[in-house]
Amino acid sequence: MIKGYRVKLNGEELSMERYISDIADHDLLTAAEEVLLFEKYKAGCLMSRDRLITCNLKLVVKTARSYSQRLCVSLNLLDLISEGNIGLMKAIDKFDHTAGNRLSTYAIWWIKESIESSLLNVSRTVRIPVYRLKLAYKISRTMYNKHEKRFINSCMIQSIANELDVSVSDIREAMLLIEMGFDRTVHIEPPFHSISEMHSESIACPLDSLCKTEFESDIKNLIAQLPSRERIAVSTRYSVLSDFDLMVRFKDVGDELGASIERARQLNKQGIELLRLGLKEHGWGS
Repeated sequence: MIKGYRVKLNGEELSMERYISDIADHDLLTAAEEVLLFEKYKAGCLMSRDRLITCNLKLVVKTARSYSQRLCVSLNLLDLISEGNIGLMKAIDKFDHTAGNRLSTYAIWWIKESIESSLLNVSRTVRIPVYRLKLAYKISRTMYNKHEKRFINSCMIQSIANELDVSVSDIREAMLLIEMGFDRTVHIEPPFHSISEMHSESIACPLDSLCKTEFESDIKNLIAQLPSRERIAVSTRYSVLSDFDLMVRFKDVGDELGASIERARQLNKQGIELLRLGLKEHGWGS
């Protein structure tokens, strides 16, 4: 499966585009579809096994991408995906579909185990490119600290977006990730000293559009699942579910909740922690 997309010399970008295009066509399986396919596979239908694999390749991509952004190793992104796919296949072969659990919950462990095992066998380190959205996270954190956590208005956010050539929604997502602590897992080498220098190092990747769409979908679903008051606090604070282009003050969040500023801050913190854990369970982070 993945072997057909192995890169050679300068052919990585084209092969990656083809791979991402192929897996984007496969929707996630429902629980019922998953059970039915496993029953057919256990009865000897290899086509059912193939479908179980292809419908879970996005999970591998998300997991491999998180490793490529945090680690400097001699495996490129497609190699990490290939190793992750091996883990996915092992998971499918070992999974007990009668236990009442979803495959993705079980498979994520095998995907990570396969990737990490391959990394342990690699000694030569190289610098891995840092993607555009990761640059937005770092700049957003810099601006947030520079203004001493005061109210960040739409003009400031738009200015950051313009300099990085990303959308305002990218910046809002970055601010949310920063508060969840995901920025602390990012290591950029060598250190950058200016926005223009950082931006010149960014490399467009066909994974960005797929992973950005997957991330937006995951985070909106997770926010919708938060307890009601935490959901209101987080969605109001970061305008995640609206068309606003600013980060709302805790006073305004409190007004929306009918609560004090401190209570609004606490509810936001609780919601952020639940989101952080949920995103990690979905493969966004270690």
